Formats: sequence, C-alpha cells, structure tokens
Amino acid sequence: MRSVAYGSHFKTCHIWFEQFSSNEDLNRLKQECFGNDCLVVHANEIPLVAGSIKQESLFSDLYMSDSQLLSLMTKTIRNEINRAERENVEVEYYSNESDCFEVLNAFSKMYHEMYEQKGLKGIELPVKELSGYIKAKQLLISCAKIDGKPIVFHSYVYGDRNSRLLHSCSEFRTEDNATRNAIGRANKYLHWRDMLYLKNNAVMNYDWGGVSSLSNPNGIDQFKLSFGATPLVYFNFTIPLTIKYKVYSFLSHILR
Repeated sequence: MRSVAYGSHFKTCHIWFEQFSSNEDLNRLKQECFGNDCLVVHANEIPLVAGSIKQESLFSDLYMSDSQLLSLMTKTIRNEINRAERENVEVEYYSNESDCFEVLNAFSKMYHEMYEQKGLKGIELPVKELSGYIKAKQLLISCAKIDGKPIVFHSYVYGDRNSRLLHSCSEFRTEDNATRNAIGRANKYLHWRDMLYLKNNAVMNYDWGGVSSLSNPNGIDQFKLSFGATPLVYFNFTIPLTIKYKVYSFLSHILR
C-alpha cells in the first residue's frame, strides 16, 4: 500500500503493509517509486538495509469475536468503555477526501495544544504527510464528542486488511477532574469503537502505533497493553532515490 507526501523540499513515497526480503525486492521498489526523492518502508519484518530502525509495537487481532476482544482487556478498561457508552459519547468517522480535509484543522489544533499543555513545544501534526494518505484514500480519522464537542481524535493509515494507529490527541484545556476523567473514558471508548469500525470494513489487524519499550513500558505503553494487545517487532527504513536527498541525508547524519 503506497502513498506520496509532498514536504517543503522533498517528495516521499510511503510503503505500508508490504514485506520485502531481498535486494531484488528493493531494486524493483526503487523503480516503482521513481520520481520521488526517497521512499520510506514501514513495518518490514526484517532489517533489510543498513540503518533500519527497530520498532516495538502491539497489535489486536480483529479476526476475534467482539466478546473475545473484550475479554482480553482489563476489567478497568471494560468498565470505562461501558460507562462512556452509558454517557452517550458520540463517535464520528471521516474517510473520504472532503470530510478528512474538513476535520484536519480541528485535529491539528487540538494535537498542537495538547503538547503545548504538556510543556512540549513545537510538536505539530504532520499535515502534509496525512494529506498524502487522504488523497490515496488510506486515512481514517475518528472523533469522540461530548455534548457535540470534539474531545478526542485518532488517525489511522489503513488498507490491505491492516491498520496502524498514527496519532491520538485529547482535549487538555480543563481544570475539572470530572471532565478530564470523562475525556479519558471517551478515549478508551473511541479505541474500542475504532476496532469495531475497522473490523466491519474488512480490516483484521489493528496495530497500536508503536511502544517505547516492551520490556520497560511507560504509561502510554501500559495503556495500550491494558487492551490485551499482542507484542510484535518490525523495522522501518528510508531509501534515498535522488542526489538531492542523498546529500541532505548525509549532511543530516554529519550534523547529528
């Protein structure tokens, strides 16, 4: 599954949910991606090129029945999902081009403000990359609302019976504990509803978008593990295709 993203200086071909095992595969891929400055292979089973980056993640098997998926979750997660449903949390999905672009500004604004509230400056939603997925019909955006107000957004790249969580953000501008707790429940509920939505659209693998460490999980990792997901490891790598990008990559490596 492939999409093209236009950055400020480079044109990148993103490859998802395909597996490559030989130099012959890579040579064919380079020819197919001719005209781009670089290609990025996500989630390959083996580190096929030098500089491949190991990625630990988790996945939920959507081949399971709904009751089986719920049974793998902790009791707390199940209770929070049920409570959010009783509280009438609304869920909406955006997958066609016009709807995705329409909601992208609100998503981007909440994402930026969430990290600002956490004291992390300069973190932005990669809108240009997501725009490439939208145009390729490979992006799903989900939104949870309370009283009609968007309070949680998720984004996924999906296709070929696979999906991967890309971004998640929640409304942070509240001092009220009850509201914060309600938003937390809505986030858990949205993950559950996302699984059901993707499953009903022929997606069978739900990748939780990576973890920082399977052996020493942080708070976000623990949150993902509480859904009963299964560990997996894969590799990401970038291949320069033009002289311009090769020079940029070399200078970036020197500066680092």
